[in-house]
Amino acid sequence: MDKGKELLIVEKLREDYFVRGKLNGDVERSRERRVHRVVFKAPGGYLATARFREKEAKPSCRTKPTASWACSWTLHRGKDSGDEWSLIIDGVSILFVIVSLTGLILWTSLRARAQYGLIVIIVGVAVSVVVYFKYVPQ
Repeated sequence: MDKGKELLIVEKLREDYFVRGKLNGDVERSRERRVHRVVFKAPGGYLATARFREKEAKPSCRTKPTASWACSWTLHRGKDSGDEWSLIIDGVSILFVIVSLTGLILWTSLRARAQYGLIVIIVGVAVSVVVYFKYVPQ
């Protein structure tokens, strides 16, 4: 199936069945039964699947609803949320690292608290290394 027909099918499903999310792959076609399958995914575990035969005009469409907490959980992980959201997550993570490092540098630069700052840094690095080697699969 060419991309023009796929685009028409996808837009028709969005209009008639109110499906949302990103198209997951291409429009799949099973050869033996001449059935097409379209899958949409969105954050929160949202899943919409539409199936239709080449000769029939009306597809069957099923959606799996999502809970609000599931949406925030998958947005936090960046799953099924798109490339733009992944860039935002990466940017915020880099910003947190920079803010944390500058905070530690400022803390250790204070004469009265420098020793406590160094102790916290050493303990934090040690705990991180232990947790990494104990719980992260190698």
